[in-house]
Amino acid sequence: MRYFALIFCLCIVYTAKAQYALNGDASQESNGCYLLTQAQNAQLGSLWSEDQIDLAQPFQLNFVIALGSNDDNGADGIVFVLQNSGLNSLGTGGQFIGYDSSIAPSFGIEFDTYYNPATGQLNSDPVNDHLAFLRDGDTDHASLNNLAGPVDMSNSGGNTEDGLDHIVRFDWDPATQTMDAYFDCELRLSLNYDILNNIFAGVNDVWWGFTSSTGGYNNLHQLKFDQCFLSVDGPHTICQGESVTINALSSFNNPSLLESFSWQPDTGLDDANSASPEASPTVTTTYELIYTDACGNINTDYSITVNVEAISDASFTLLDHCAGAANAASDIATAGGTFSFNPPVADGASIDPATGSISDGVAGTTYTVEYSLGGNCPVSTTETVLVSANANASFDYDDFCPDVEGEPSNMASPGGTFSFATPPSDGAVIDPATGFISQPQSGSTYTVVYEIVGSCAGSASVEVNVFVIEDASFEFEDFCIGEANGPTDIVTPGGSFTILPAPTDGALIDAVTGVISNEQLNSSYNVSYIIGEDCPAVASILVSPIDCADPVEPVDPVDPVEPVEPEPSGPVAIALFPNAFSPNGDGVNDSFGFISNQNITSYDLQIFDRWGKLLYSSTDSNQGWEGNHKGETMSMGVYVYYLRYQVSEGEIQEKKGNVTLIR
Repeated sequence: MRYFALIFCLCIVYTAKAQYALNGDASQESNGCYLLTQAQNAQLGSLWSEDQIDLAQPFQLNFVIALGSNDDNGADGIVFVLQNSGLNSLGTGGQFIGYDSSIAPSFGIEFDTYYNPATGQLNSDPVNDHLAFLRDGDTDHASLNNLAGPVDMSNSGGNTEDGLDHIVRFDWDPATQTMDAYFDCELRLSLNYDILNNIFAGVNDVWWGFTSSTGGYNNLHQLKFDQCFLSVDGPHTICQGESVTINALSSFNNPSLLESFSWQPDTGLDDANSASPEASPTVTTTYELIYTDACGNINTDYSITVNVEAISDASFTLLDHCAGAANAASDIATAGGTFSFNPPVADGASIDPATGSISDGVAGTTYTVEYSLGGNCPVSTTETVLVSANANASFDYDDFCPDVEGEPSNMASPGGTFSFATPPSDGAVIDPATGFISQPQSGSTYTVVYEIVGSCAGSASVEVNVFVIEDASFEFEDFCIGEANGPTDIVTPGGSFTILPAPTDGALIDAVTGVISNEQLNSSYNVSYIIGEDCPAVASILVSPIDCADPVEPVDPVDPVEPVEPEPSGPVAIALFPNAFSPNGDGVNDSFGFISNQNITSYDLQIFDRWGKLLYSSTDSNQGWEGNHKGETMSMGVYVYYLRYQVSEGEIQEKKGNVTLIR
């Protein structure tokens, strides 16, 4: 039976083996039973489940009670109560059995074992131990709050203070508004009454529990769950071919209420319907106990596992190997054993007890390895293993930056093969011959393995870190000459600012703050920000001081200026650039380039976007920029150019400025 199981519609079962609030003299015994009162005078206790019952749903509730063994001088009984007064509810002792008007509204099922005959003053009890349905804490059977009964508690009308366990069951059906009470499998009282609305005013969820008390007389009042009288032994472990007795242990105390036991599966059992059958399974088997009480309540909460261990085969294989090479045992017939040296060794070698792998084995030494299986069926076998010397595969590999290839060094034995211990998923590639790592990812760590093949191959591994390149991005707006300026939106603080190339007009930049001073009108400064030690990252932005007192009208990007053809006038070199171009294939201003009246002997043109990224570079003065970068068409906007050139034997000249790309 599943004691204290609330069984709702659709066969949904909510176990009530949860938490309980105890009040007064109520206590929990070590075996899981609950004492509502000791067999002492003036005891008063209550127990309430912390899980509520929904009266809008049908339920069946089974439990076991013991009402003590004092008959003539025994008192007073137990009351099962539905209430919404809370978990601290506790009524009055003596003939009130812990249930009085302080617990209201409420519905109670009284198990009264003491005769209180007087009407009004006491309870108007019948002589026999009896059962009644009550409400609102009123235990007087002459009251209108006595909803049904009293009737004899037992169908035989006999004494229930008999020191025995008794099975009690309640069935509630909200559809028919019927409450049935069973005692020792017999229906003793039935009530057709709208408990939900007439007592609890439509409040579905109510607390449930028990009250009990003693007065001038006493009894031991107990509430028992299945776990306090039903258990199983086990698990058990046997060797194959052996047997063991499995036991269902019940302390349920009532010879007239016979229990029955059965086990599933019945494989290997001499009597599957015995509480203690002999089990001889050939493989590990879990036997489920099906416990049925006298009322037909079934409990399937308990099971016993019999683990069957074979009379084990402890054979294994451990091959001769080179020092340091993988050498774990294989072909292990029965897992779970322990490896050891037998006899023990004192040369520094060790063995993994789980895998049989030998570490720090001395080259040229033969070891005897024993594999032992313990448990109920111990057995062991031994193998001899020769450890041979292997090649020296040591090497070094320094950490490196992600924009270069990693490279090993100091290889003790050349001619081996490089690889990653674990193939990376980030796209990194290692050259097996050179060990060079290409396409590394910033911040990654790779374990590089170097292997030398041969009769006794050697291998070594080194962990290599790829340095992180910081994000050097920042913003720097053009600024009014002589006014505050400086970079903003610095992604990674802590770097250093500089101007590249170094200005020749006296302008300075604060390396920490990036503030430009001594700036000159009509100058542009390529501000670079450098961050990082191991792998410095650099970002650049071209910044131009502006004469805010005399603003210059912006160039209309829709009407590009035609380049002016220079007129030769002697040896002076003239370098001209248009301030806009439109590479649309119409033959006019389709490219941006250099116009000069002299022979150019040295030429270097570079085009940058406004963040300082190099988009185009050419040393051919006859070739112009057509607004592309690596095959990608650049968007319309303003770009920066920088030119270094030399005419004949003259000095190297520089020119820089802005150009507008029009689409």
